[in-house]
Amino acid sequence: ATDILGEHDGKPFLGPTNYIVVDFKDLFDLSRLRAVDTSLLKCYSLLSWQWCLKHAPEVAFLDPQVVTVTNLQNDRQGMVNYIYDTLWSRRDKEYIMCAYNQYAHWILLVITPKWSTCHYLNSRIDKNAYDWTPIQLAIDEAWAQYVQRGGLRKTGHDTLIHKKDFPVKQQIGDQCGFHVCHNMRLLYREKVKTLAEFEAMMNTYYATVMM
Repeated sequence: ATDILGEHDGKPFLGPTNYIVVDFKDLFDLSRLRAVDTSLLKCYSLLSWQWCLKHAPEVAFLDPQVVTVTNLQNDRQGMVNYIYDTLWSRRDKEYIMCAYNQYAHWILLVITPKWSTCHYLNSRIDKNAYDWTPIQLAIDEAWAQYVQRGGLRKTGHDTLIHKKDFPVKQQIGDQCGFHVCHNMRLLYREKVKTLAEFEAMMNTYYATVMM
């Protein structure tokens, strides 16, 4: 055997029963703190969902195997529909998080409907290297359908605000996947209630770790 096969139902990510295949090579890379594969980010998202189910029910997750560059290119409408369906069915949630990979680089997307805001937590900020426009447009299209149906958002802010490259700790080497997991855990374990608290927490942590 060269891999491990896992299965989950539709509760964590709002979808059909699905499978996860974790290659032993990916586990070796994980033990050496190397690049993290999509299957491992999905495993971490599932573990986070399990924890949040008991301790932070206000948090929801998107499937990192569905919200992908490949689906943007090959099944964009299907991906937009998936994001919209999640927004609508999880409209009572504080945060909707998604580990997203583009240019072989992981970032954490944090959609907060009540603030009409999407934060891009990127551990390698380089405006010349990364263009998040394709995923922004897909999220905006899903958000427009959500607003049209009457979904919760900030009063007077029907358009989603995208805060790209919001300052977080910057990575060393190819550890972007670990930073996504850390930022995800930091957010769902902290009980922040306002946008100001959220950004102050991230700024304070960022300033502390960079000193």
